[in-house]
Amino acid sequence: MCLGWFRWQTSCSAFSVSKRDIDKVCRYILNQPQHHKTQTFTDEFDKMMNFYQKNLNEK
Repeated sequence: MCLGWFRWQTSCSAFSVSKRDIDKVCRYILNQPQHHKTQTFTDEFDKMMNFYQKNLNEK
């Protein structure tokens, strides 16, 4: 459940999540303000895309 005001940014991405990781993803989302004090969204997104692109290209 999302409490408070929610709105989309000018762009978005969609990723699938396994059922066993739902709680982990929810904790990550709820911790966004604190998390992004130490790492920008852009840095995190770039790392994630590089990781998954590398792994997909290895197969």
